[in-house]
Formats: sequence, C-alpha cells, structure tokens
Amino acid sequence: MNSLSNGYGAEVSSRLVDGGFSEDGEQVYNELFHLWVINDIGDRWESYRTFETLAEAEAYLPRVTAALEAGADPRESTKWFLTHPVYASEAYVTYGEAEEVAWEAQMDGR
Repeated sequence: MNSLSNGYGAEVSSRLVDGGFSEDGEQVYNELFHLWVINDIGDRWESYRTFETLAEAEAYLPRVTAALEAGADPRESTKWFLTHPVYASEAYVTYGEAEEVAWEAQMDGR
C-alpha cells in the first residue's frame, strides 16, 4: 500500500465466510473481498461494500484512491467502519493491543 499525500492509502483484502454445506455435508468456505483504508499510524477502516472476486475489488480500488486524493475521509463516511489497527503499527502499539487483549478476555469469559 502506498500512502497518499493526505496520509491515507487503500488496499484489497479478503476473508473467509461461511458458505453453508456441500451436498456431501461438508462445510464450505467462500472468499469474500473488501477494501481497507489505512492511515499513516495504522488505523484501519474496512469497506461495507464487498466483492465476489479479486478482480472486482482491484477494479474498484482506483476509485477509492481517487476519492481519498480528493479529500474523502473514512472517519466521516458511512461507507467505512473502523476495524482493528494494523498489527505492530503505531496505532496497534498505542491502543490496539490493549483492545485486543480485553476482547480476548471477554471471549474467554474472564
């Protein structure tokens, strides 16, 4: 990811989602693509919009980059939600790690 002049950059990412079960009763996972906007300290926003293929996500990426260059701000947009900071980034070290530890403790019932 290349950082733009305003301190933001955008990139394609993906995650596995539950695709149900095959006719043989086996769990199926599908890959779903989305975009991330990341600032210079590692705060990360994920797009609500998702894509079925990597090619679709990559084709949309220049539109996001152009919008960021024109002054779009993910903090003030309904198209993005704040997610976990980039691992080992300034944001992660400053507050992300503590949030992650608290979340893990909550999930463990501690």
